[in-house]
Amino acid sequence: MKEGARINGQVIRYIEDKNYGFIESEKGDVFFFKNDRKRQKELKREGKIDRVHNYTSGDEVTFIPAKSPDPELGAFASEVSFVSNAKRTALADESEAKGVLQGTLKKLEDDTWFVVHTNTNIYLPLPISKWEIDLEKTYESRVDQLVGFKLTQTHNLDKLSAILIDRRFSPNFQLLRDHYEDQTTLKVTVTGKNQHGYFAKLAFGDFVGFIKLDKNASRIQAAEYKQIQKDQEVWVKLQRLQENQVQLPLSFYSLEEQS
Repeated sequence: MKEGARINGQVIRYIEDKNYGFIESEKGDVFFFKNDRKRQKELKREGKIDRVHNYTSGDEVTFIPAKSPDPELGAFASEVSFVSNAKRTALADESEAKGVLQGTLKKLEDDTWFVVHTNTNIYLPLPISKWEIDLEKTYESRVDQLVGFKLTQTHNLDKLSAILIDRRFSPNFQLLRDHYEDQTTLKVTVTGKNQHGYFAKLAFGDFVGFIKLDKNASRIQAAEYKQIQKDQEVWVKLQRLQENQVQLPLSFYSLEEQS
């Protein structure tokens, strides 16, 4: 490819904390690029660009192939210029319309997992929950295969990520999810306290939580709350459930199970 000719491409991956990424050209060649944020700010001050852009997978760009500063990095893209991120908008719109999307499962050299959306070729990170099981069946055995996935959110296009639709979770996490959805009570053992509430361990699994003091509790419940001692069993409800929470937010319900 001739050096100096500006060509079109799409960012397939961008590592934000290191300010570099990879671009795939229209012909399928992959180029490494470094995002010079200092240079971007200079160009903005000079009025040559509208804003300092935070690159992300799916960005349509133009660039000039150049000699690589490090041969191990492969082909190099210089003078990268952002054009549009319309593909991420299209991806979000498709997610809103269909719910379940199709893509190819990828495991990169640094052992991170992605799914590449079939229609836009956008690389979406796949965070794996600590409560997932059967990882070999769900992930390892399906590299480069077509899988179904969902976006975790669509309101922030710069922070899109995905989850596979056929993930499996440990029985204890499934039980925890049932308690949350039905808002049934859970038994916990108090392990400590601070000025804001009590630390607790759930009666099943390896889950730990925090019972935050409710300033609007009824007088009866507030009186019960003050009776709580370390190593005591109490009943609570789960306030929120996220797959990678280290500490579950709990609300005090009673000193004894209520029917």
